[in-house]
Amino acid sequence: MRVGLIAEGTYPYITGGVSSWIQTLISNLPEFEFEIYHLRPDSKKREVRYKIPKNVVRIHEVNIFGDFDPEIPEEANLSALTEITKAIVLSPKNVLVFIDTKNRSDRFERQRKDSPSRENPLEAQIVKEVVEKLLSMGVKEDWIGIITPYDDQVNLIRELIEAKVEVHSVDGFQGREKEVIIISFVRSNKNGEIGFLEDLRRLNVSLTRAKRKLIATGDSSTLSVHPTYRRFVEFVKKKGTYVIF
Repeated sequence: MRVGLIAEGTYPYITGGVSSWIQTLISNLPEFEFEIYHLRPDSKKREVRYKIPKNVVRIHEVNIFGDFDPEIPEEANLSALTEITKAIVLSPKNVLVFIDTKNRSDRFERQRKDSPSRENPLEAQIVKEVVEKLLSMGVKEDWIGIITPYDDQVNLIRELIEAKVEVHSVDGFQGREKEVIIISFVRSNKNGEIGFLEDLRRLNVSLTRAKRKLIATGDSSTLSVHPTYRRFVEFVKKKGTYVIF
């Protein structure tokens, strides 16, 4: 169950009082997901004062006077993840993360003309933003590896990322490891087709390349047509960090 909670100018930017009560409430109800609606009178940036619990899936900034719109339209594709979501994904304690795109209208794969491969612009943008945040936190370029099963997605991600981070297909990481591995599963369609993702040897290689942290992104509504991927998503929900936005 997901709960919407309205905080009038308080949590998570003001400490004490109501904010402390909200933090305690959310922390003591891990079986529920929470979306926080932070009502504020202006557009000034504020510093988060609490360690956000894993079951907070999104924080909405709502300017009650209407002169500031913090929501970026999905079609603009300027930023796929909020700063709060990035903080949850990149927290050192969250070593296994799945970013689920199933609720996004722009989640679908596409195919280039005359190419048998696939690419997924939303997932590529998510990977880009995660990499940029990791680098800003001091993670070295050669500690990060990006794995995706499709060559066109490899090329798209390489076009987006300026840093010298390795981006390869599954075969490119056979027998190798990185401190942080980011996986883009790519497949997202209304027909539930996952192509050669059905080759579970590729999944095994992808999931076993990370030394310290594994971040995967994909559309669970497509991936879960296969029982192994469905079990993977359920495992992350129970034992890891599941993020949906």
